[in-house]
Amino acid sequence: MGENMMQSKISQGKRGIILIILAFLFLTAPSEAAAPAKPAKPAGLLIRMERIPDPQMNNATAMTVALPNGWKIKEKQVAWNFAMISDPAHLFLGVEGPSDDAYFGMASDIRYAYGQYVLELGMLVKQPLSPADFIKELLFSDKEISDVKIRKVSKPEAPAAALSQYASAYVKGLAANARVTTDLALVEYTCAKKGRRYEGAVLCGIMYTQMNNFVLWQTKSLIFIHAHEGKLAAHEKGIAAIMANSAINPAWIETVGQITNYLQKQKINAQQAQIMANDAALKRQMRETHEHIMKNQRDVYNDRQASMSRVNQGWTDAITGTDRWSGGGSTYSAPTGYGYAWQGPNDQTYYTNDSGFNPNQSSNFSGDWSQMKKVP
Repeated sequence: MGENMMQSKISQGKRGIILIILAFLFLTAPSEAAAPAKPAKPAGLLIRMERIPDPQMNNATAMTVALPNGWKIKEKQVAWNFAMISDPAHLFLGVEGPSDDAYFGMASDIRYAYGQYVLELGMLVKQPLSPADFIKELLFSDKEISDVKIRKVSKPEAPAAALSQYASAYVKGLAANARVTTDLALVEYTCAKKGRRYEGAVLCGIMYTQMNNFVLWQTKSLIFIHAHEGKLAAHEKGIAAIMANSAINPAWIETVGQITNYLQKQKINAQQAQIMANDAALKRQMRETHEHIMKNQRDVYNDRQASMSRVNQGWTDAITGTDRWSGGGSTYSAPTGYGYAWQGPNDQTYYTNDSGFNPNQSSNFSGDWSQMKKVP
């Protein structure tokens, strides 16, 4: 899986060790007296926003990504394959941390199918697996890594509940006989790669959509993190900030849905012309079904995006816990533990425990900043 690696809950013990090490480094640091005077660097968490454009849509924003101090986008891609009429667009994001090969990755939905007629719908064919088995298959098939050891397989409650809510919204746009069930797994592991040991974890949710002639097996929430073994705890707040504030653009999702419906309609029309040209009743039923889907599409996609945001939030809460902050008509999230928050230009946010700090009075910050309030 290359960079596709990730991690879950960080133990309190590891946090304590890190705090002790940081305190030791601080107490034994050389004196600053002889060094040239420099503006004090901010000690809190600064988050900037970056947008991933879709070249196929005239560079419209496909996703907004939160980048904490020291993190940068290493890989980003919006890929289209119009031959795959059931799933033409895919997003991939890879964010690199400031040290320890820390990495956060996210892949959008992958749809597989099993049963009759699936090739006609332009689907990838694969017999359904549990999310845990699917993750293990990805890990053990990666040629760049070796000595994979599965440490733990679990099912975090918050992401699992949010995925169920997502499925409830998803089924609204399907045929009346469709049945959707969900499953989710978090697989924590260690491995060797290029002479180093790594620790990581992968979170994957799966929806099973049962129709008359096939089963649609769709991955959701494919999220992965990794770092050098024993170092991942040091990056937990950065990972949590990325998860809590990054989001796929609902307008982009809606447009992808419209294009998907168009491609499927063209396929259906071609089939009708060939084998059902004289079946007026069937044509009328298909037209009415399509009109119903289009009428409710905006609400369906908005519901889906809100539910997927809850999946992300549940995963963030599983890492460090999250506080919500309100400012300028928007709500932002940050790992729990900060007492003060500021909102700046271009959706930048800054979180600190320094009650006397004001970014408007610091040379490290530009533009106008306003203080935010914690949401109860």
